[in-house]
Amino acid sequence: MTEEITGLLEDVQDEVFALRFKEADKKLLLLLEGLEPWAGGLRPDKLPEFNKIMLEVSAARQKADYLLLADLLEYKLRPFAEKMAL
Repeated sequence: MTEEITGLLEDVQDEVFALRFKEADKKLLLLLEGLEPWAGGLRPDKLPEFNKIMLEVSAARQKADYLLLADLLEYKLRPFAEKMAL
């Protein structure tokens, strides 16, 4: 996983745990923008798993469930990205 993506994952989580949700949203947007070019290079058989994670992240954000959002980043997105050698 690149240092930039790792840093953004941690930044979003830090903002959530500090209850700075507007900042968490800003960092999340940067994270998603950073993931976009990488996702385009995923093998087709891995896209459904990635899309499922992104749908869960989106749903958590829409519900303003920031704790779930932080957990999804830590326990789903990070392991997936590491497995795909981001």
